[in-house]
Amino acid sequence: MSDTALDNPGVMSPVEDGQPPKVLRFVIVSDTHNRHDELGTLPDGDVLLHAGDWSTQGTVQEEEEFRTWILALPHRHKVFVNGNHERVMRQSSKEQIRQRFPGCTYLEDDGCEIEGVRLFGSPWCDVGAYFARGSDAAAKWAAIPEDTHVLITHLPPEGVRDLAIEPFVSRSHAPPPPPAEWNVPKEVTAGRPRIDLMSAIRARLPEEVDPTTVRCVLCGKTHRDRQHWGGPELRQRVAILRPVVHVFGHVHEDSGFESHDGTLFLNAASYDHLREGAFIMDLEVSTDAGGAPRVSVVGSPHRQKIC
Repeated sequence: MSDTALDNPGVMSPVEDGQPPKVLRFVIVSDTHNRHDELGTLPDGDVLLHAGDWSTQGTVQEEEEFRTWILALPHRHKVFVNGNHERVMRQSSKEQIRQRFPGCTYLEDDGCEIEGVRLFGSPWCDVGAYFARGSDAAAKWAAIPEDTHVLITHLPPEGVRDLAIEPFVSRSHAPPPPPAEWNVPKEVTAGRPRIDLMSAIRARLPEEVDPTTVRCVLCGKTHRDRQHWGGPELRQRVAILRPVVHVFGHVHEDSGFESHDGTLFLNAASYDHLREGAFIMDLEVSTDAGGAPRVSVVGSPHRQKIC
């Protein structure tokens, strides 16, 4: 059996024609922020996915700690992308990062195939180390192949599992800096203007209308104290591609999953759920009449912690 990879990010193996359906188990985490050990012993699985923000300050020491942790994991395939906190990685090329993580598959605007499942990963976010917004973000997402089964981004698509608790900030003003005692790198908070659709709606409501009962025009929910942090350009691209699964993180408060138009959206942010363990997701891989891989989700994702 020959190995198959896109842009050669790692060693993979394709599904063979005529084989019976098989199930691949994915163990998925994100936003561990240098607290990976608190996840405990991860469940067994075929593929480990980390959707970025494995660091907090983005230092060399944090990279070393993450590398020690992920290289020691027993999973056959280990795939990760970076997030907005990974400043130290932004200074390296993809090839340099891959050399520092032998036995892992680092994805940055490229993909790989694991036993018939086509994955594509990208780190871009509207804040921090891998910054892209507007037309720049649209150009990044345009590179996602149409035949992607599992899309891995750090940023959520706008309107899906992306509700974050944050005061209203208009697009025309930068947010105030965090307190000095937080010791947050400037690039982590720079360039983070948001738009709160609910605030814009409430500003035009008659006085007799209770704003807490007004539903967001984007997601249909009421979220008085929360804002959408997801990317509109990413949402538009995913709506066209309709991958089987879209894994992301970034928004700690909205971890979980939901399905829309045939796509399972999984916010795997782990920071607020370290004691609950990693997400488990099973994918069934078979072949259609023409021999092409056919991928589907088995059951529903769930968190599992061993100890």
